[in-house]
Amino acid sequence: MAGRISDRDPNVRKTYGYRRAEILSALLNASVLIVICLFLLSEGWKRLMHPESVKGGLMIWIALIGFAANFLSILLLKKEEGKSLNIRAAYLHLLGDTLSSVAVIAGGILILFFRIYWIDPVLTLFISLYILKETYEVLRQTVDILMQGTPKDLDLNHVQHVLEQVEGIANIHHVHAWNLSDREIHFECHVDLAEDIRISESEKILNQVTEILREQFGISHVTLQFEYNCCDDKQLLHSRKEET
Repeated sequence: MAGRISDRDPNVRKTYGYRRAEILSALLNASVLIVICLFLLSEGWKRLMHPESVKGGLMIWIALIGFAANFLSILLLKKEEGKSLNIRAAYLHLLGDTLSSVAVIAGGILILFFRIYWIDPVLTLFISLYILKETYEVLRQTVDILMQGTPKDLDLNHVQHVLEQVEGIANIHHVHAWNLSDREIHFECHVDLAEDIRISESEKILNQVTEILREQFGISHVTLQFEYNCCDDKQLLHSRKEET
């Protein structure tokens, strides 16, 4: 559903379109999964401190049904897992359910044949901690995108250095780079020209810079503001404190 929404065209109210629908969905999925993991950790700890007698045979049969359904779903999502954070979050949700089923099956066998009642809560704790760790990374990435953080593999100082080697450019400043989605990077900056040239002459520089950003840095959308010695602040990042 989120994938279909994200493919909608932009409009005058949503000029970026609905690209972040998948990010919001990933945030929701990850948040719910973290709450579930914390609940399971709490319950697992309680049961470890106060073991309860359970029917191992019934546990195994119920878990086998859940395992079969979840495992088939994981196989369907496995190839798509790396394509978006939303799919990754959904995959982790299913992985958590599948591992839980495996734990219940293993626990059921040990309980049925060896009466080891503490194994079920121990497995629950380990699996919950693993899923919690993996889900935290998805949550961190989604929050970073929503906060318009610089993509983690993009070194803005290096980008500035490369662009300032282009003939006709004196300085690159007021740089902004962010992920619109987990697959789409936007970039904007001020380009201080070395000479006071005509707009038509700046197109060559525009094309060079755009090609460099797309080919070398994987940037999808480029917005440049050309100027000639009109900004007092030539720093890479613009500080809002100077506006007050």
